[in-house]
Amino acid sequence: MRPGDFVVAGKNFGCGSSREHAVYCIKYAGVPAILAETCSRIYYRNAINNGYPVLFVKGLSDAIKAGEINDGDELEVDLSTGMIKDVTNGNEWHGDAVSDLENDIMQAGGLMNYMKTRAAR
Repeated sequence: MRPGDFVVAGKNFGCGSSREHAVYCIKYAGVPAILAETCSRIYYRNAINNGYPVLFVKGLSDAIKAGEINDGDELEVDLSTGMIKDVTNGNEWHGDAVSDLENDIMQAGGLMNYMKTRAAR
């Protein structure tokens, strides 16, 4: 894994990860976002609370199995629209864009920073 690489996963990513460290290790490795079909609820909340994006992409498991997205492919990801383009082969997927609140929390660097800025208003 190199900084800038995405984690592309199928269903139930992060299952069994109840500690924030499961998010930290990927975030601090320089991975800009997790792209997954589904994610465990606690992993997702830990990610958002720590300002780290997880994008849900329907059909991603089938795309992985069919070889439509492969290790080493160059991806462009727009979190605001949910668009994912595989620059290597031209395939595109549309994920669920993050909500405005989730985006605000991520832009603040996590839930604690978000709450501090809200309390200061």
